Amino acid sequence: MRGEIVFISVLLICLWSGASSNILINIDPSADGREVSNCAERGTPGLICTTCVDVAKCVKSGSQWLTIHVERCEAPKACNVKEGGCSTEPGPCTNRPSRIQCKTEGLIPDAFDCQKYHFCARVNEDSNLVECRNNFAFNIKTGKCDLNATNASTCKRLPLKCPKAGYSEAWPEDKNLFYVCVKQPGSELRPEFHRCDHGFVYDNNKQDCVKGHGGGNQGGVPEVCTELGKYPDPKDEDSYYHCVKIGKKPKHKTCDWGETFDPKKLKCVCEDWWC
Repeated sequence: MRGEIVFISVLLICLWSGASSNILINIDPSADGREVSNCAERGTPGLICTTCVDVAKCVKSGSQWLTIHVERCEAPKACNVKEGGCSTEPGPCTNRPSRIQCKTEGLIPDAFDCQKYHFCARVNEDSNLVECRNNFAFNIKTGKCDLNATNASTCKRLPLKCPKAGYSEAWPEDKNLFYVCVKQPGSELRPEFHRCDHGFVYDNNKQDCVKGHGGGNQGGVPEVCTELGKYPDPKDEDSYYHCVKIGKKPKHKTCDWGETFDPKKLKCVCEDWWC
């Protein structure tokens, strides 16, 4: 009897482990397990950080990739490909905390590394850091790691630099999102991400949130929800898309009979006398 119990227990553990493995694998094939330190995995020529203190050059020879070590960084410098090797400029290799304190909910790009992003479940809590694998970079428009890190405009723009406290700017690919340079006691000046209310965008000239054309994606319907809210259906004035869960596709809904969706009020309205 005891032997049967042990056998059943082991079987259940194995089944649970297998199920858990499947859950992890199915999260996002372009996220988790990044390997940008490997020339063959990255698949592009040029400098690469094999570690945070080792700089190498990737050269393709036939079907093989050569990894040629060129420099070892000495403190306080670290490997930073964008700066051409060892540098004190902010980059992916840093002693900064890997997580940020969330000031808004949803998906937030990393201010220093385009191959990372943060999932913020609640305001004033620490984020969950996600790393893109191989040579993928985070795309705020889709909420996925589907950009080429070698030539993506986001990667060329990072790391964000803070010239002074209070400096702020909209995120180009999603102007509902903006950052402000802040300095906490005992830390360096860092970008802190915030979001305007749904339907507003951040105006760099006015340094304020102004009425826009919806939230993320500047009036377009997002493929994946990066913030909660409603979006007008561009093909049907009686319908709209509703983001009810971060990371999921928006749900298509239709207003009640006689109503139309107001893109400014972001709700169904009826202006006829019988409503």
